[in-house]
Amino acid sequence: MPLALEECVRLLRDRADLIRRDGEWRRRTLDEIAVPPTIRDAVTERVARLGIDAQRVLLAAAVLSDPADERTLGAVSGLTDVEQGQEADLKGRTGRPAGAGGTSALGPAAAPVVESAVSDAVRSGLLVEDGSGSGRIAFRHALAARTVYDRASASERRAAHRRAAALLETTRPRPVGRLARHFRQAGEIARWCQYAEQAADIALASGDHLTALTFLHELITEPGLPAEAVAPMVRKMPFQAFTGYTRRADVLATLRAVLETDRLSARDRAEVRGQLAQILIQLGEYSAAAAELELAIPDLRDGTYAGAWAMTALGYPVLSGTWRAEAHLRWLEQARQFTARTALSPHERRSLLVNRTTALLELGEESGWVLAGELGDDESTPQMALQRGRAELNIGDAAIRWGRYAEARRRLTSAVDVAGRHAYQLLIDLAHVTLLHLDYLTGAWQGLAERAEQWWDVSEEPLCRLQALLVMAQVKLATTGADEEVEDLLRTVREEGERRGAVGLWLEPAAAQARLRLAAGDTEGALALTEDPIRLIMRKGIWFWATDVAPVRVAALSAAGRHAEAARLVTEFQDGLGGRHAPAAHAGLEESRAALAEGRGEFEAAARAWGKAVQAWSQLPRPYAGARAQEGVERCAWATRGERRGGRRGYGNQLSPRESEVVRLMLQGLTNRQIAAELSRSPSTVTAQLKSAMRKYGVTSRTALAVNVTQTGSV
Repeated sequence: MPLALEECVRLLRDRADLIRRDGEWRRRTLDEIAVPPTIRDAVTERVARLGIDAQRVLLAAAVLSDPADERTLGAVSGLTDVEQGQEADLKGRTGRPAGAGGTSALGPAAAPVVESAVSDAVRSGLLVEDGSGSGRIAFRHALAARTVYDRASASERRAAHRRAAALLETTRPRPVGRLARHFRQAGEIARWCQYAEQAADIALASGDHLTALTFLHELITEPGLPAEAVAPMVRKMPFQAFTGYTRRADVLATLRAVLETDRLSARDRAEVRGQLAQILIQLGEYSAAAAELELAIPDLRDGTYAGAWAMTALGYPVLSGTWRAEAHLRWLEQARQFTARTALSPHERRSLLVNRTTALLELGEESGWVLAGELGDDESTPQMALQRGRAELNIGDAAIRWGRYAEARRRLTSAVDVAGRHAYQLLIDLAHVTLLHLDYLTGAWQGLAERAEQWWDVSEEPLCRLQALLVMAQVKLATTGADEEVEDLLRTVREEGERRGAVGLWLEPAAAQARLRLAAGDTEGALALTEDPIRLIMRKGIWFWATDVAPVRVAALSAAGRHAEAARLVTEFQDGLGGRHAPAAHAGLEESRAALAEGRGEFEAAARAWGKAVQAWSQLPRPYAGARAQEGVERCAWATRGERRGGRRGYGNQLSPRESEVVRLMLQGLTNRQIAAELSRSPSTVTAQLKSAMRKYGVTSRTALAVNVTQTGSV
């Protein structure tokens, strides 16, 4: 056993399959591990010393995998007829001898040849009694069983599985999961499909979603499955139990292949499109999902759950970059009316309610919080537990955007708990990485960069990886400053977020990159980065999305001398928020007002406005944003004192000595942070002095400033 353990761990390491995450060692994948070579060679040598009958018994035990008595082993090994092994298996499964309850009469005892072969196998140390006192025998270790199974020829394995299936079909109740496995390995696809679907149905009813998922995934990706049989199978899939991107990608490819056939009815084709959209949404491919839903809707309006689900999904604002919020609200209202007149199961109705609540919250509608409070905590069935887990995750995620951080943490922690108890791996992973983002915002940075890096390294989920990447970039930017790596990370997340239509993963890194451009004096770069995000917000009319991007957009417009446009943006931001209780967005509005006042040179008013922003960010709490706003307070207070002393006005359009120092170092190629270190000033002070220099020369970029200064010889 120590050798087996050591060799398994070595193999895990060599395959880069063993990782550390959240203080625990975990498998990177959940697929079956191969047998370590040292174990395989040792077992193979022991098997080779046995006679042919004992080797056939070993293969039978490996095929069965569960403990079995001698007569069952004899039947599956082919040393006796299947009928002779029926009694043993029946007695082991039903607890009574065959003949009771309508079963057949007792069969003969195990043949001497079987007894001898089993004895040889047990003496080899590879097989042992299971300790139950029933006389049943199994492999001592799964690795030895795997070795025996792998060394047999394909035809030998198929024959053994066929005999095992024939034996198990005589039992009552039939073990459909085991039958599915044996018929598949025997190559009898039709029988495998029959039992695999039955096994999936039983697993779903009992809440064993991982088992159900395994069977359904195998069925759907089976090349021989008729196209018309795929839609009903996909409809049953518990997608939240998926443990990796690859399996969903397999299903996605299968559904797309099915849509290319001409054997589907209009309704089945529409349902397959709806299921395809559901997977795309989970993969974060929102734009592609919207395209599939728009094609599916016309053929789904016939009183089905699929139709109600598709209409509700079109209420999600991320599914279309061109619709205004009012269009999404119209879809939600159609879905509500459609649902009211449709016969649905309780968990289907709850699923639609969770989706409706999520959509309203993402649209910035206060009514979403009313529905969130009515969802409750029903976990009476596995299906209802799934909906509760989804609700906690979605509401927690939305609460972050609204700036309700305490509720976000409570909801996300609950999502981890619910999903953990019911083995919904996708929900667990999404909740964990969303908590990482919340930790960044609230200043819980101890070990955060390392935790985020672990998630980025081990997760197969695109949304998990991108969220972790964003947290890594933001923490590194705040703690060590901007460098090429941070820029690359932010650009990767921004570009992927924009391509997928994932608004949060687009707007936040765009704002962070724009701040870097502005700090470097690249006003045009900051304007370019914020142009499309602000256009999206204006087009859709969802202003609580503007929390991060509006303030830096206002600052960039002001730096470019476009003060009227900056003022209009602040007004639209204010009007768009209305009376919503969205603390994060209101803090962003306060920062936008401060940036506008500072850009106009109204430093005394700007200092007061920055003070309000400090207070707003601190109440969330969002300490890093608050610290950034506090820099604004100090910067504007310094400028105000300078004005009162006549310092700034005294130089007129000429550079002050402090501005000249900064510009001279800029001409030498130093970045703002390097200049700040050289002069023992804060980066924000250096930025302000460069902006002042640009205003005096009537330019908006470092390059233009350098050209003008060089031509005039003023430094």
